[in-house]
Amino acid sequence: MSALSLRQAAAKAGTSKSAVLRAIRSGRLCAPRKYDGGYAIDPAELLQVYPPKATHEIGRNRPAALNAAADGLAARIAVLEAEVRNLNEILEEVRRSRDQWREEVTRLTRAMPDMQAGSASLQDANTPLDLQLFRIFQGIRRREFDSLPGTAIENGQDPKQDAA
Repeated sequence: MSALSLRQAAAKAGTSKSAVLRAIRSGRLCAPRKYDGGYAIDPAELLQVYPPKATHEIGRNRPAALNAAADGLAARIAVLEAEVRNLNEILEEVRRSRDQWREEVTRLTRAMPDMQAGSASLQDANTPLDLQLFRIFQGIRRREFDSLPGTAIENGQDPKQDAA
């Protein structure tokens, strides 16, 4: 592309000739002088100083391929936004479920007075709740295992002695 005059550069930049001239004199825009005293302004240099302004009617000035791509992207954004909403709803449901289970565990823990009364470590206020629950469920599992028919512990035998 050939060099632009001061008037052409101002029209292309969407500004006044004096603004382009000020940019040349301040050094923001590099433009050599022509033999007749005017300026030879490179269009690429002009675009660096004065980037193209966005038009209000974006769709009218775009090629059809870009319009189709933009429509496709807009549809994809809508789908992703719906997916994010659904995932947020699922997350809220999981949180509600977690809170319900937490309340159920707390209720069951309080409903087991024999377990809590029998163990001094469970009544310790400094013991974290998760450790208390671990100890309670560990005791439940031991009792369930002990009550299984045919276990060595139920029959009063030590499994280590039977193997020897």
